[in-house]
Amino acid sequence: MKEQMYVLQRFRIELFGKNVLVMKRVISFWSCFVITIFLVIWAGNFLEGNLNMGSMGAVEAFHTLPVNSVDVIGFGSSHMWAAFDSTLLYEEYGLAAYNYANNWQKMDTTLLFLKDALKTQQPKVAVIETYMVGSHPNDELNGEVYYTRAIKWSKDKVNYLCKRFGKKLNNYIGYFIPIAAFHDNWANINADFWMDNSSKQMYLRTLGQTKVDFNVPISIPDYQSFQQEELDEESLALLDEIVSICKENDIKVIFITTPMDEKYSYFDAMEEYAQKHEVTYINYFSLMNEIGIDCNADFYDGSHLNVQGAYKVSHHLGNYLKNNYKIEDAHNSKFSEFFIGIRSER
Repeated sequence: MKEQMYVLQRFRIELFGKNVLVMKRVISFWSCFVITIFLVIWAGNFLEGNLNMGSMGAVEAFHTLPVNSVDVIGFGSSHMWAAFDSTLLYEEYGLAAYNYANNWQKMDTTLLFLKDALKTQQPKVAVIETYMVGSHPNDELNGEVYYTRAIKWSKDKVNYLCKRFGKKLNNYIGYFIPIAAFHDNWANINADFWMDNSSKQMYLRTLGQTKVDFNVPISIPDYQSFQQEELDEESLALLDEIVSICKENDIKVIFITTPMDEKYSYFDAMEEYAQKHEVTYINYFSLMNEIGIDCNADFYDGSHLNVQGAYKVSHHLGNYLKNNYKIEDAHNSKFSEFFIGIRSER
């Protein structure tokens, strides 16, 4: 009997020891797994650099706005990001305006931004810039697609990524695991790699705009000499979807093209499209003299307006909005309360 008890006790001790060993191995495995995942994510974020930080900060800033507080939203590429002075539109015209543009943006990404905006806002006017109207989306994982990581998941975002990436599995991996997309950046690291003057808080203070206050003299050819092209079916389909969504939500559409030292081939096509679909198109190449654009003072590079140039374009746009649409003054609204609060923060 004692011998049997001894054997049973020894068996229990050995079993307990084996269980402890298994538990230690399980804990060790999962600890290593969690640490590895953390390091992979950290390394990917570490290698992103400053450009995507600013772009993603701009998206995050938009999502902190009070729900249904904005009446005028600007969409488009970096040309719009620089030119649409929403602070001026608010302060001088009483418009609850916000600049929800971003870098490199083709029209399918603008469409995604529009859909994203309408999840929290009910604007009366969408101002959409058209620099990329004739450029087709590609299937690469670039900065334009990557900064959509800051947009919340939805069916619209899933469809956007599927159309962009198709069957390229490596792009999906890079999108979800940053180190796969940015591993080559080890060679680009220098003292300025993480220097970033743009942040969510900065974009809130500028109501989304990227402000640049230095100037580079440029030369702009006579826009009437630019050879014009028709928009193809893919480009028209994107414009149709944008306009359709806006009309379904009772949003007025204004397409604009800002001046630059590049030739633009779609003035005529955009004018024709606007007339056909009963929306507005403003060609600021043709208004340069009227609004006083100075090629020696109003640009920070060949393609983008600086703060002085944006001031002139936005004044014209503000007058157009006030004269053509019934939009309530926002100076005593929740938008105003929010903006005053942001500016008072240190």
